[in-house]
Amino acid sequence: MPLIAFRMKAVPAKLPRWLLSIVFAGLTMLAVNLLRMLPYSVVRVRVTDAITIPGGVLADLYLTAFGETKNWLVTWAWLAIIGNVLFYVVLWYVLISVYELLRGRSRTNRGMT
Repeated sequence: MPLIAFRMKAVPAKLPRWLLSIVFAGLTMLAVNLLRMLPYSVVRVRVTDAITIPGGVLADLYLTAFGETKNWLVTWAWLAIIGNVLFYVVLWYVLISVYELLRGRSRTNRGMT
């Protein structure tokens, strides 16, 4: 049987960054949940509260704009989770982009000397 050779189209350069940022955001949320399983500590509570602030702010903004609904507590919780995931996806995307930018500059600087 003859082997058929074909050329695969290049994957867009931003796709791996988005996928990686989604994976890192999921790992961040997993780390927050694992932190909450630790024994009570003032430091643990402050760290997990600080990490989950972005989702809480988004949920509060939504509920103050549209008012409390019948199941407002469930709505608030889902909005907080979605807000945290979106915030950390964007944060990880920016961090990965800055890392690649700095890594690319350092490579070009080494090549020029």
